[in-house]
Amino acid sequence: MVCGLNSAGPDWYLVELESPATSVLRSDGQARAEFTHARQQIADWRIWLRDNSQYAQHQLGFEGLDSEFKAIIIMGRRADVADEHRKRYRELSRDGVEVMSYDRLTEQVTNAARSFRELVDSLKSQAQ
Repeated sequence: MVCGLNSAGPDWYLVELESPATSVLRSDGQARAEFTHARQQIADWRIWLRDNSQYAQHQLGFEGLDSEFKAIIIMGRRADVADEHRKRYRELSRDGVEVMSYDRLTEQVTNAARSFRELVDSLKSQAQ
């Protein structure tokens, strides 16, 4: 679980990390068993939280966590998705679950680091 904060309070994400060496889709375009298993783990956590959200929030300290958390499955590489299966790949992101490749994760982290560096540099120049 990863928690971000915004003006509305905690914003929870369940992140399922699968292998970067395993494509989400098989060569025939069907989802791999590893992807299906990751989706099932997310469903299992949501089921557990429907019955135990008070325990998770008050006893475990996950303030604001409930069964409607966002989830991300990070798996495979962008180049592993054949052109003829791209539409099917995009359809895997639904029901509060986002699917992304390790390439996309790397790009997002790099962009966030760049933006943070620009902000720090801007604040430094304003302070001088």
